[in-house]
Amino acid sequence: MANPATAASTVRVVIVDDHEVTRRGLIELMSTLPDIVVVGQADSVASGRAVIGAELPDVAIIDGVLPDGSGFDLCREVVDAGTTRVLALTSSDDAESLRAALRAGVTGYLLKTASARSIAKSVLTVAEGTRIIDPAVSEHVMTLATTPAEPSVDDLIAGLTEQDQRLLAAIAEGLRNKEIAERLGISEKTVRNRMTGLLRHLGAANRTQAATIALRARRPLPR
Repeated sequence: MANPATAASTVRVVIVDDHEVTRRGLIELMSTLPDIVVVGQADSVASGRAVIGAELPDVAIIDGVLPDGSGFDLCREVVDAGTTRVLALTSSDDAESLRAALRAGVTGYLLKTASARSIAKSVLTVAEGTRIIDPAVSEHVMTLATTPAEPSVDDLIAGLTEQDQRLLAAIAEGLRNKEIAERLGISEKTVRNRMTGLLRHLGAANRTQAATIALRARRPLPR
């Protein structure tokens, strides 16, 4: 992070929000503060990317939901560029939104229900590099957001060898071990051994659960 703002300097801010009323309110708020100046505004991912890239502000205030894409994806781009810190200002107080923001690397996460004073203070705090999360975000949401997400069905299947994916497809079809052995060209003993490893990988207790996982896959399994 180059030249981070300090309390002794003016914090340059860009606001990215598709609601004009929200942008105007933030601009009016910032105009009353001697240590913050708004140097740009935008109402979409595309225009936000352009304005932030041109102005290189100390802090970008970015809404999580924008008309042409995810505001959190824009947050990640801005953070990765390494010149601007991000304060996510959003109406979303769910765990998935918070998780997306944290993964994007935002320094601050604030709900739009926050007071004007809290928003102004948060901008200065973020400019100094101190991470903040709105205290209105519940402990339950925080716990969900910071707990690693369970791998998806497709992630689990992608981690299998092609042979084990074919085995899983045969299980999903309801084939018996002898029929699976004939299809895959292996012995029934090998089928049983591979079955044990397959169930362990999938976290399945039995063939029925494995078949259920296979049927939930978005892509067809090789046969």
